[in-house]
Amino acid sequence: MDEKKKNNNPDRDESDGFWDIPSLLSRRGQAKSPPRKKRSTYTVDITFDPPDTKSDGAITPTVPEVPIIRVMASKTYSQKPQPSDGEVLVRRFIPPHTAEEFESPPKPDDEYTPEHGLIRRVRIFNWKTSYNYYEQFLTHARKIRYIKGQECRQVPFFSYVPQYSQLSRAQLNWYLWWREQAVSGRYLKTDYSYILLFIYEIINTGGHDNPAWGQKQLLGLWSAYRKGFPRLDKLLGEWICDFSLIHHLPPPPNIPERLPAEALQSCTLKEFYIAAVGRSADAYCNILLTYCTNYNYINSKFAKGDVLRLYDQHIRGALARTINRFSGNGGLLSGLELESSRMIRDAFAGALCSYRMKKRVEVEYCSFSRSHELRFLVTDIVKYSENKLRAHLGIKSRLSIYALPVPIRECIDGYFAELLPRKPRVTGQPPNEYDKLYDAPPAPLSPARAAQIEQASWETTERLTRAFEDAHAEANRQPGSPKTPVDELLCDTRGATDIVDYTEKSVTSDSENTTEAAKTPVTTTGAAKTPLAGSLGELLEFVRLADLCDFAGQRRFAAERGMLPDLVADRINEISAEILGDIILTGDDAGYSLVGEYRKEIFDD
Repeated sequence: MDEKKKNNNPDRDESDGFWDIPSLLSRRGQAKSPPRKKRSTYTVDITFDPPDTKSDGAITPTVPEVPIIRVMASKTYSQKPQPSDGEVLVRRFIPPHTAEEFESPPKPDDEYTPEHGLIRRVRIFNWKTSYNYYEQFLTHARKIRYIKGQECRQVPFFSYVPQYSQLSRAQLNWYLWWREQAVSGRYLKTDYSYILLFIYEIINTGGHDNPAWGQKQLLGLWSAYRKGFPRLDKLLGEWICDFSLIHHLPPPPNIPERLPAEALQSCTLKEFYIAAVGRSADAYCNILLTYCTNYNYINSKFAKGDVLRLYDQHIRGALARTINRFSGNGGLLSGLELESSRMIRDAFAGALCSYRMKKRVEVEYCSFSRSHELRFLVTDIVKYSENKLRAHLGIKSRLSIYALPVPIRECIDGYFAELLPRKPRVTGQPPNEYDKLYDAPPAPLSPARAAQIEQASWETTERLTRAFEDAHAEANRQPGSPKTPVDELLCDTRGATDIVDYTEKSVTSDSENTTEAAKTPVTTTGAAKTPLAGSLGELLEFVRLADLCDFAGQRRFAAERGMLPDLVADRINEISAEILGDIILTGDDAGYSLVGEYRKEIFDD
């Protein structure tokens, strides 16, 4: 068998048979593949009409409304003779987003400039395409809005997209009765789907052809049911904004009384609701403290009880005075350059809405919530005000202030100098008997007695001066100079070897002890044995200098390491903040000092 295969293919190498795997397999049971059919080939030529030409030979491209492409197609078959060529006209769809559309953008169906401090222009476009799957709902809403409800029992109802056609007779009766009570200001307990159904009804009917009434009803539903259904904060915050912009309505004026500032946290256009709180400096404070600061003083570890009430009163008061002082012509801190933004939003996103009310809204506004300059400024104002309150309360730790202009500092300083309440004096406690020793004795003025006191003072000064001069001479005495007659005797008896050796050894040992003592640094603080001291490492020496208020030593310590004292203090405060939760160094123009409350956390005296 092998000889036969070899003879059939004499050019084949014997080693190639090792890799011929199919020859080793059995041919039984293998499916035979059907013969491949012959495929026909197509030769297609595509030609375009030449562009229009003017008389001067210049070519002017044109874009027809429905361009026509002439396709020359020829078919070649192997079984049949080739037919003659023919022309086939094929219409191709060109999307509307062409160059002409970008050169001449579509004009809005409505455009106006609202009376708003931050919104500059609103442009409204109708929806591009029409759809009819919500037309039945719109027809039912226009008919049901005139039907009055009768008192009945509550019937449960649930639907992701509630519509009138989904209601049973009992559910419809309850909806009409609940809606009538809600319109009157009595918000009964009901299911979330009924609330959505009423919201969709107001949106599609334009507030029953009275947009101001519809805005009022939407705000009432939001404030009444937001605690039970928190999702309304996200939905109604956006839908009320869209409803108001489309119908040229200002923001609801009573939002601050009915809704907290946190309810507007998820709104994408928070600037719209600014006008709802008015244009006074006091009205801006809640908005700025909620959306435009990186530090919330409520989270401070000192803001508890009476201290928190003091913070609420005076931090807001200082911010309000700053806004009032530096905001001209009713603008919000008009000295700042707030960022101009442009937002394009699809109205009533996520709501059941007919294409007749569906709009695309383009808003040009002055952004304050995305302005980094304003955010940093408000943060520094809040921190600086809290530092003033901490100083008043006797709290030594301070917050870091990065870049607060001097005029604003002076404004806040003036506020606290005028309105910060003074510490009340403790009355009713008996005076300390020890303090009476420091009181001046009640005696009439006497020139003779004054002269006697002055003479005694000069005598004391002379004694102290003489004592310090003796001590200075003692310090300047050479180690080998005689001090007493015994020393003179020892100096004269150089011949006595035992005495001289003993004296030299004594002097040598004394000098060595003096040298070792000079090498050992003398500190006024205890040994570093605490966890914070171990984490500080070599920076502990800077803390010792701060404890001693050695400002020159602090600058020398930082210069030896090629650093500034401020950078060294910041690193120490970062380490202490991780371990203690607070900073341990406070500084001024002269240098840094250690907060006494945390001394035991560093030194183990």
